[in-house]
Amino acid sequence: MVSKCAESAILDLWDQGLKPTVTDIIRLNAVGLRSERTMFPTRSLYAARRCAFLGEGEAQVVLREPLLGHEMWIDQLRGIVDLDDLFTSLTVDAFVCGVDLDELPDPTSPKKLKAAIAAFAARCASFSRAQIAAAVLWCKSGTDWMEGEDAAVQKSDDDDADPIDDSFSFAVGIVRNGIAIGVGLTFKEAAALPRHAFQAMVFRRARYDGAVDEKKRNISLDDDFYRTLDEITARLKGEAANG
Repeated sequence: MVSKCAESAILDLWDQGLKPTVTDIIRLNAVGLRSERTMFPTRSLYAARRCAFLGEGEAQVVLREPLLGHEMWIDQLRGIVDLDDLFTSLTVDAFVCGVDLDELPDPTSPKKLKAAIAAFAARCASFSRAQIAAAVLWCKSGTDWMEGEDAAVQKSDDDDADPIDDSFSFAVGIVRNGIAIGVGLTFKEAAALPRHAFQAMVFRRARYDGAVDEKKRNISLDDDFYRTLDEITARLKGEAANG
C-alpha cells in the first residue's frame, strides 16, 4: 500500500535535487500510512475497541484501545510532571491502555500516581519490553511495529527499545473542534469514546455541512510524519552540501 502523503513528499525531495535512499522511501511510506490511518476515520463509528492480551490465566494483562478520556488524562499528566523522571513513556502508555477511566489516579497527586503505575508495571514485569511495546502500539494505532510495512517505523535494532512515539496528544483540542463543528456531545460524553469513533462523527458532521475538502485532508496529518520527513530532509541536504 502506498501513502499518498509519502508519495507527495518523495516527489518534492526529488524536485529539490535530493536523493532519498530506498530505506528513506520505505520509512516515509510506513510512517505515512500509520499517520493516515490514525488521523482519518477509516474505521466504522461502531467498531469495537482494539484489544491486546499479554500472558494467560490469572496473570493475563489486557490492554485496550484508549478512550479520549484516557488521552486527555495523559495530556494533563504530562503538563504537570516530567514522566521521564518517574517511568518510561512505554510504561505510562501501557498503564493508560490497561485501566478503565474511573481507575485513573489524580494526576496532581504524585504519591497516588506513582503507586498506581508502579502496581500496574509490576503486573507486566514478566513480559519483555518488545511484547509490551507491540501490544501498546496495536491498541493505540492498530499497527504492528515488528512486521510488514510498519516495521520500517521502528529505527532501532534493539528489541528492548521503545517503538517510535505515537504519543497521545492534543486530545482536548480534538474534542473542542468536534464540539464546535456540532457533533452534539458534551466533553464527558466525548471522553467515553475512542478517538476513531469521535473522529468518524466529526467527519460525518463536517461532510454534511460541506466543511471537509477531501483534497486538503492531509494538512492535518499528525506530527510523526513531518518529524520523520524533516529528519530525512535535513540529512539529505547535509550530505548534498558535503559532496
